[in-house]
Amino acid sequence: MEVPVQWKYRRLLANRLKELRTAKGIDQLDLALKAGLSRRGVGGLERMERTPTLDMIVVIAAALDVEPHVLISPACETGLDAEVPSSNPDAQGMIGEEAGAWQEHRPKASVED
Repeated sequence: MEVPVQWKYRRLLANRLKELRTAKGIDQLDLALKAGLSRRGVGGLERMERTPTLDMIVVIAAALDVEPHVLISPACETGLDAEVPSSNPDAQGMIGEEAGAWQEHRPKASVED
């Protein structure tokens, strides 16, 4: 089954966000305060439980002192592990809850009688 493109970018954002945040020694609360978001919101993005808005990406990037495209571009070099952080080896493919969540939100096919 093909993974929807938006899930690939949400996973990339989640991994990159955590990677950059931890590399800078910032916890979720500090990042949230600096970006004007809630800690729960930052954690939700890192766990792929929240859908990021463009505004969220921009304020988080500013709080991390990077350009917004760094958070979602597979080609961007962060000076760290660019594609998938080594702390998350399962991030290469859809796994468990992530695949289940996609199945739940997928449009249902309708059959007309």
